[in-house]
Amino acid sequence: MTDRRGRKASSALAACVLAVTALTACEADKEPDVSSTPNPSSQGELICGFVPKAEVLSMVGSPDVAGTGTAIEQRGSEVSWGNCFVRTGTGTVTAVEVTVDSAHTNSIGSTYLKWAKESQPGRKAFPAANPTGFAEPKYGFTPSPGEKVRTGAFAAYVRGDWFITIRNHRPAAGRDAVADAAALAQSIAATLQLPEAPSTPYASPAPGN
Repeated sequence: MTDRRGRKASSALAACVLAVTALTACEADKEPDVSSTPNPSSQGELICGFVPKAEVLSMVGSPDVAGTGTAIEQRGSEVSWGNCFVRTGTGTVTAVEVTVDSAHTNSIGSTYLKWAKESQPGRKAFPAANPTGFAEPKYGFTPSPGEKVRTGAFAAYVRGDWFITIRNHRPAAGRDAVADAAALAQSIAATLQLPEAPSTPYASPAPGN
């Protein structure tokens, strides 16, 4: 009697093992789910087709922004020139201005790279490991009569054959305008998936730059 029960228990255990093994094999044969794989160009809603809206909303402290400009066309690794002028709400004043252009025009790429490595008061170089961009305090506006003037920021980022400039004219109260401009430049480079290295060397900076 004991042997018969033991044999039944062993058979049941073997069946369970086979079932689990078969299930595991089926799971292994399934194609991996890539729906949650991060996409470097996925930045949520974009203004002008290439500027992450969520970041700009935080920068200017407005519940809504609108942009006008030249949409960027992208063919493989080639990116056309583009710009974007962002306004807050129904306002007509530009709060953030973005430009993407060739780093090979008028030696501007090498000039910005040179400035990124020069130490200046208030200037922030980025990325930290190998700076190819910088941001610094610039511009200013008075939110309303009697209020303290807020200082904006300018950022320039050289990436591959392109450069990105950010003019943060109207930062929100309490925000670090310089850090925001640097972060937005890098986000746009990721959105456009700009390659790190240029296809041809940058020309030398123009005399005096």
